[in-house]
Amino acid sequence: MKKSVAEALKKKIEDAERSFSRADREFNLAAESFHYAKTVYASETAALVVFRKQPTRRLALAYFYWIPARGGYWNYFFVGYPHVQAMQHVADALKKVEAYNFEVRRNEEIE
Repeated sequence: MKKSVAEALKKKIEDAERSFSRADREFNLAAESFHYAKTVYASETAALVVFRKQPTRRLALAYFYWIPARGGYWNYFFVGYPHVQAMQHVADALKKVEAYNFEVRRNEEIE
């Protein structure tokens, strides 16, 4: 991961930590605060970030992904099982799309 992208990720993690630690945040019924625990780098443009919630001591997992548009920026969402299930469908669909595109390219080279 490029240094500038990694630095931007660090700032976005801090923003998420601050944003989700607000006691007046919607759905924050337990008045939890989020504290950065660790980052698992998934690729040059994606990372999983673990937060520890206080006072409940539970963990939360966020998926951070780099958007290269407009100079580049990080976005994120907190992952739940419905997201994982949907991404499994995305992986299957992407495999089919890539296989189709391979055949199209191969046929273009033959013609």
